[in-house]
Amino acid sequence: MKNLIKLQLRNATHQKMTYICLLLTILIGPAILLLSDLFVSAQPEAKAWPEIVKFIGTQIDIVGLIFIAIFSCLDFSEGTIKNIISRGYSKEKYLVSKIIVVTIALFAMYIVCSLILFVYYIRNGLGFDIDLFKQLLVVLLNIISISTFYTTISVLLEKNSSAIIACVVLPVLIPLLLGLISIKFNIDLNSYWISSLPSNYLEKKTIKNLTFSVFGSIIYIFISLVAGNILIKKKEIK
Repeated sequence: MKNLIKLQLRNATHQKMTYICLLLTILIGPAILLLSDLFVSAQPEAKAWPEIVKFIGTQIDIVGLIFIAIFSCLDFSEGTIKNIISRGYSKEKYLVSKIIVVTIALFAMYIVCSLILFVYYIRNGLGFDIDLFKQLLVVLLNIISISTFYTTISVLLEKNSSAIIACVVLPVLIPLLLGLISIKFNIDLNSYWISSLPSNYLEKKTIKNLTFSVFGSIIYIFISLVAGNILIKKKEIK
């Protein structure tokens, strides 16, 4: 497994796509900040830590999802998947290695963005709050759950086009359907969707919402891993 993770890390660092996504992700933060300063000047001065946590909690965006889709399908598109499996690595370990490396890559992107935000906002003060550790736990777990969920789907789909469509459409289509069902039956289903889990706690900081957000992400990780391992085991590698 260790060598397989090293192989995937090497693949990630040697792809132009990784650095393009990193650059685009970095540009998102400063662009939003400048627009906010220009058009919402009446807002109170934002401080470093709260803005970093808020940014990380909302920025698994289209760029991150497209990165997940393309990188997850890389070995299939380049035809190297058979060589990897022929070395004795199981398909289940291959899937897990992809999830780990995708998560590391996303963390790296958001660490860089966080440093930029820190430099920008530190002029207004640090804004440290002990509750930020809880918020950070919620958003980091959510990043892992999103990485696991969409990487599993992308690897199972194999093709770049199918994976990109899934990673772009699902975050829009599923909340829309859940919203319609919620209205129809007067229940709140949107809060159970993977992307909505952090907001349950970030919008209302109670122990109940903290538990819901944390365990919600853990459940998504567990289900994605179990279902992914079962399905990829049965999958024929072409």
